[in-house]
Amino acid sequence: MNSNQNKKHEKPSVLVVDDEKDILLLFTDIFKERSCRLDTCLTGEEAINRIEKKDYDIVVTDLNLGTISGIDVLRATKKKSPLTEVIIITGYASLKSAIEATEDDAAAYITKPITIQNFLNTFDRVMEKRRLSIENLRLRNSLIKANKYLLEKTKELQKSYEELKNTQKRLIESERLAAIGELTVSVKHEINNPLTSILNSISFLTKLNPDMDPSLKEALDIIERSAFRIKEVLRKIENIKVPKSKKYLKDIMMIDLEEAIKEK
Repeated sequence: MNSNQNKKHEKPSVLVVDDEKDILLLFTDIFKERSCRLDTCLTGEEAINRIEKKDYDIVVTDLNLGTISGIDVLRATKKKSPLTEVIIITGYASLKSAIEATEDDAAAYITKPITIQNFLNTFDRVMEKRRLSIENLRLRNSLIKANKYLLEKTKELQKSYEELKNTQKRLIESERLAAIGELTVSVKHEINNPLTSILNSISFLTKLNPDMDPSLKEALDIIERSAFRIKEVLRKIENIKVPKSKKYLKDIMMIDLEEAIKEK
Protein backbone atom coordinates (compact mmCIF):
# COMPACT_ATOMS: atom_id res chain seq x y z
CA MET A 1 0.00 0.00 0.00
CA ASN A 2 1.30 3.44 -0.93
CA SER A 3 2.28 5.59 2.02
CA ASN A 4 -0.14 8.22 0.70
CA GLN A 5 -2.96 5.91 1.78
CA ASN A 6 -1.83 5.88 5.39
CA LYS A 7 -0.88 9.48 6.03
CA LYS A 8 -2.58 10.93 9.05
CA HIS A 9 -2.28 14.70 9.32
CA GLU A 10 -4.65 17.58 9.77
CA LYS A 11 -3.27 19.75 6.97
CA PRO A 12 -3.83 18.48 3.40
CA SER A 13 -0.75 18.35 1.21
CA VAL A 14 -1.37 20.16 -2.12
CA LEU A 15 0.66 20.66 -5.28
CA VAL A 16 -0.39 23.45 -7.67
CA VAL A 17 1.02 23.44 -11.21
CA ASP A 18 0.57 26.44 -13.50
CA ASP A 19 2.83 28.26 -15.92
CA GLU A 20 1.50 31.64 -14.78
CA LYS A 21 3.04 33.03 -11.59
CA ASP A 22 -0.03 35.18 -10.89
CA ILE A 23 -2.18 32.04 -10.80
CA LEU A 24 0.24 30.41 -8.37
CA LEU A 25 0.05 33.47 -6.12
CA LEU A 26 -3.75 33.32 -6.28
CA PHE A 27 -3.73 29.70 -5.18
CA THR A 28 -1.28 30.54 -2.41
CA ASP A 29 -3.87 32.95 -1.03
CA ILE A 30 -6.73 30.52 -1.57
CA PHE A 31 -5.07 27.68 0.31
CA LYS A 32 -4.24 29.89 3.27
CA GLU A 33 -7.94 29.60 4.12
CA ARG A 34 -7.59 25.81 4.29
CA SER A 35 -4.28 25.77 6.14
CA CYS A 36 -2.82 23.46 3.51
CA ARG A 37 0.80 22.44 3.08
CA LEU A 38 1.32 23.93 -0.35
CA ASP A 39 3.95 23.32 -3.06
CA THR A 40 3.90 25.12 -6.40
CA CYS A 41 5.71 24.73 -9.70
CA LEU A 42 5.61 26.26 -13.19
CA THR A 43 6.15 23.27 -15.47
CA GLY A 44 4.83 19.77 -16.00
CA GLU A 45 8.36 18.37 -15.83
CA GLU A 46 8.94 19.88 -12.40
CA ALA A 47 5.51 18.70 -11.26
CA ILE A 48 6.16 15.09 -12.24
CA ASN A 49 9.57 15.22 -10.56
CA ARG A 50 7.94 16.42 -7.32
CA ILE A 51 5.19 13.80 -7.56
CA GLU A 52 7.79 11.05 -7.90
CA LYS A 53 9.53 12.21 -4.72
CA LYS A 54 6.58 13.20 -2.56
CA ASP A 55 3.00 12.13 -1.87
CA TYR A 56 0.19 14.68 -2.16
CA ASP A 57 -3.44 14.61 -1.18
CA ILE A 58 -4.48 16.93 -4.00
CA VAL A 59 -2.79 18.01 -7.22
CA VAL A 60 -4.19 21.10 -8.98
CA THR A 61 -2.80 21.45 -12.48
CA ASP A 62 -3.35 23.69 -15.47
CA LEU A 63 -4.26 21.76 -18.61
CA ASN A 64 -1.88 23.59 -20.96
CA LEU A 65 1.67 23.53 -19.61
CA GLY A 66 3.71 23.11 -22.77
CA THR A 67 5.55 19.90 -23.61
CA ILE A 68 4.26 18.11 -20.51
CA SER A 69 0.52 18.78 -20.27
CA GLY A 70 -1.85 18.72 -17.33
CA ILE A 71 -3.14 15.35 -18.60
CA ASP A 72 0.42 14.02 -18.40
CA VAL A 73 0.65 15.29 -14.82
CA LEU A 74 -2.71 13.63 -14.09
CA ARG A 75 -1.55 10.28 -15.46
CA ALA A 76 1.80 10.43 -13.64
CA THR A 77 -0.01 11.25 -10.39
CA LYS A 78 -2.48 8.37 -10.69
CA LYS A 79 0.30 5.97 -11.61
CA LYS A 80 2.31 6.93 -8.53
CA SER A 81 -0.59 7.30 -6.10
CA PRO A 82 -4.07 6.27 -7.27
CA LEU A 83 -5.76 7.85 -4.24
CA THR A 84 -4.29 11.30 -4.89
CA GLU A 85 -7.05 13.43 -6.39
CA VAL A 86 -6.31 15.70 -9.36
CA ILE A 87 -8.16 18.90 -10.27
CA ILE A 88 -7.72 20.11 -13.85
CA ILE A 89 -8.04 23.85 -14.54
CA THR A 90 -7.99 25.45 -17.97
CA GLY A 91 -8.72 28.69 -19.80
CA TYR A 92 -9.30 26.76 -23.03
CA ALA A 93 -12.01 24.31 -22.12
CA SER A 94 -13.13 21.82 -24.74
CA LEU A 95 -15.33 18.74 -24.78
CA LYS A 96 -12.36 16.64 -25.92
CA SER A 97 -10.10 17.71 -23.05
CA ALA A 98 -12.92 17.36 -20.53
CA ILE A 99 -13.62 13.80 -21.70
CA GLU A 100 -9.92 12.96 -21.66
CA ALA A 101 -9.54 14.29 -18.11
CA THR A 102 -12.59 12.34 -16.95
CA GLU A 103 -11.38 9.10 -18.56
CA ASP A 104 -8.05 9.50 -16.76
CA ASP A 105 -9.88 9.86 -13.45
CA ALA A 106 -9.62 13.60 -12.82
CA ALA A 107 -11.64 14.55 -9.74
CA ALA A 108 -12.79 17.88 -11.21
CA TYR A 109 -12.48 19.97 -14.37
CA ILE A 110 -12.62 23.74 -13.77
CA THR A 111 -12.56 26.54 -16.30
CA LYS A 112 -10.89 29.92 -15.78
CA PRO A 113 -11.46 32.55 -14.53
CA ILE A 114 -11.42 31.00 -11.09
CA THR A 115 -13.50 32.39 -8.25
CA ILE A 116 -12.19 31.66 -4.79
CA GLN A 117 -15.47 30.41 -3.31
CA ASN A 118 -16.30 28.16 -6.25
CA PHE A 119 -12.85 26.67 -6.17
CA LEU A 120 -12.97 26.09 -2.41
CA ASN A 121 -16.36 24.38 -2.79
CA THR A 122 -14.82 22.11 -5.42
CA PHE A 123 -11.73 21.54 -3.30
CA ASP A 124 -13.81 20.54 -0.25
CA ARG A 125 -15.87 18.16 -2.40
CA VAL A 126 -12.72 16.56 -3.81
CA MET A 127 -11.18 16.22 -0.33
CA GLU A 128 -14.35 14.46 0.82
CA LYS A 129 -14.13 12.17 -2.21
CA ARG A 130 -10.55 11.34 -1.27
CA ARG A 131 -11.53 10.70 2.35
CA LEU A 132 -14.27 8.33 1.24
CA SER A 133 -11.91 6.57 -1.18
CA ILE A 134 -9.39 5.99 1.59
CA GLU A 135 -12.12 4.79 3.94
CA ASN A 136 -13.48 2.44 1.28
CA LEU A 137 -10.00 1.06 0.70
CA ARG A 138 -9.53 0.57 4.43
CA LEU A 139 -12.85 -1.25 4.68
CA ARG A 140 -12.01 -3.33 1.60
CA ASN A 141 -8.65 -4.33 3.07
CA SER A 142 -10.35 -5.15 6.38
CA LEU A 143 -12.87 -7.30 4.51
CA ILE A 144 -10.10 -9.08 2.60
CA LYS A 145 -8.27 -9.69 5.87
CA ALA A 146 -11.46 -10.93 7.53
CA ASN A 147 -12.23 -13.21 4.57
CA LYS A 148 -8.70 -14.59 4.68
CA TYR A 149 -9.07 -15.22 8.42
CA LEU A 150 -12.42 -16.94 7.89
CA LEU A 151 -10.96 -19.05 5.08
CA GLU A 152 -8.09 -20.15 7.31
CA LYS A 153 -10.50 -20.98 10.14
CA THR A 154 -12.75 -22.86 7.72
CA LYS A 155 -9.77 -24.93 6.59
CA GLU A 156 -8.82 -25.58 10.22
CA LEU A 157 -12.41 -26.58 10.98
CA GLN A 158 -12.50 -28.88 7.96
CA LYS A 159 -9.23 -30.45 9.06
CA SER A 160 -10.57 -30.92 12.60
CA TYR A 161 -13.76 -32.43 11.18
CA GLU A 162 -11.78 -34.90 9.06
CA GLU A 163 -9.65 -35.82 12.07
CA LEU A 164 -12.81 -36.30 14.12
CA LYS A 165 -14.32 -38.53 11.42
CA ASN A 166 -11.12 -40.58 11.26
CA THR A 167 -11.02 -40.87 15.05
CA GLN A 168 -14.66 -41.92 15.09
CA LYS A 169 -13.96 -44.45 12.35
CA ARG A 170 -11.01 -45.86 14.28
CA LEU A 171 -13.10 -45.98 17.46
CA ILE A 172 -15.92 -47.83 15.69
CA GLU A 173 -13.40 -50.20 14.14
CA SER A 174 -11.77 -50.73 17.52
CA GLU A 175 -15.14 -51.45 19.12
CA ARG A 176 -16.00 -53.76 16.23
CA LEU A 177 -12.75 -55.68 16.62
CA ALA A 178 -13.29 -55.87 20.37
CA ALA A 179 -16.79 -57.27 19.79
CA ILE A 180 -15.42 -59.80 17.30
CA GLY A 181 -12.74 -60.77 19.80
CA GLU A 182 -15.34 -61.34 22.50
CA LEU A 183 -17.50 -63.31 20.05
CA THR A 184 -14.49 -65.41 19.05
CA VAL A 185 -13.80 -66.34 22.68
CA SER A 186 -17.46 -67.24 23.22
CA VAL A 187 -17.71 -69.29 20.03
CA LYS A 188 -14.45 -71.10 20.74
CA HIS A 189 -15.55 -71.86 24.28
CA GLU A 190 -19.04 -73.04 23.35
CA ILE A 191 -17.93 -75.13 20.36
CA ASN A 192 -14.54 -76.49 21.45
CA ASN A 193 -15.88 -78.43 24.43
CA PRO A 194 -18.48 -80.51 22.54
CA LEU A 195 -16.12 -80.73 19.55
CA THR A 196 -13.41 -82.25 21.75
CA SER A 197 -15.94 -84.71 23.12
CA ILE A 198 -16.96 -85.73 19.60
CA LEU A 199 -13.36 -86.31 18.50
CA ASN A 200 -12.53 -88.26 21.65
CA SER A 201 -15.63 -90.40 21.18
CA ILE A 202 -14.72 -91.18 17.56
CA SER A 203 -11.21 -92.18 18.65
CA PHE A 204 -12.63 -94.33 21.43
CA LEU A 205 -15.12 -96.07 19.13
CA THR A 206 -12.46 -96.69 16.51
CA LYS A 207 -10.10 -98.28 19.02
CA LEU A 208 -12.91 -100.24 20.63
CA ASN A 209 -14.12 -101.73 17.33
CA PRO A 210 -11.12 -102.21 15.04
CA ASP A 211 -13.21 -104.51 12.81
CA MET A 212 -16.34 -102.38 12.69
CA ASP A 213 -18.64 -102.39 9.71
CA PRO A 214 -17.13 -100.39 6.78
CA SER A 215 -20.24 -98.20 6.44
CA LEU A 216 -20.02 -97.29 10.12
CA LYS A 217 -16.30 -96.60 9.75
CA GLU A 218 -17.02 -94.28 6.78
CA ALA A 219 -19.68 -92.45 8.78
CA LEU A 220 -17.24 -91.90 11.68
CA ASP A 221 -14.58 -90.65 9.23
CA ILE A 222 -17.04 -88.13 7.82
CA ILE A 223 -17.88 -86.93 11.34
CA GLU A 224 -14.19 -86.68 12.21
CA ARG A 225 -13.34 -84.69 9.05
CA SER A 226 -16.24 -82.36 9.74
CA ALA A 227 -15.06 -81.87 13.32
CA PHE A 228 -11.56 -80.99 12.18
CA ARG A 229 -13.03 -78.61 9.63
CA ILE A 230 -14.89 -76.88 12.46
CA LYS A 231 -11.63 -76.63 14.43
CA GLU A 232 -9.97 -75.01 11.40
CA VAL A 233 -12.78 -72.48 11.13
CA LEU A 234 -12.34 -71.63 14.80
CA ARG A 235 -8.61 -71.16 14.22
CA LYS A 236 -9.29 -68.73 11.39
CA ILE A 237 -11.81 -66.80 13.46
CA GLU A 238 -9.29 -66.55 16.29
CA ASN A 239 -6.64 -65.14 13.92
CA ILE A 240 -8.78 -62.41 12.36
CA LYS A 241 -6.89 -59.09 12.34
CA VAL A 242 -9.16 -56.86 10.27
CA PRO A 243 -12.61 -58.15 9.21
CA LYS A 244 -12.99 -58.42 5.44
CA SER A 245 -16.52 -58.79 4.10
CA LYS A 246 -17.83 -60.26 0.89
CA LYS A 247 -21.28 -60.66 -0.59
CA TYR A 248 -23.04 -63.84 0.50
CA LEU A 249 -26.62 -63.40 -0.69
CA LYS A 250 -28.43 -60.48 -2.32
CA ASP A 251 -28.55 -58.28 0.80
CA ILE A 252 -26.32 -60.25 3.12
CA MET A 253 -22.59 -59.86 3.70
CA MET A 254 -20.29 -62.38 5.35
CA ILE A 255 -16.72 -62.23 6.67
CA ASP A 256 -14.13 -63.67 4.28
CA LEU A 257 -12.03 -65.69 6.72
CA GLU A 258 -9.20 -66.32 4.25
CA GLU A 259 -8.74 -62.60 3.52
CA ALA A 260 -9.33 -61.50 7.11
CA ILE A 261 -6.49 -63.59 8.57
CA LYS A 262 -4.08 -62.23 5.93
CA GLU A 263 -4.39 -58.64 7.24
CA LYS A 264 -1.60 -57.44 9.44
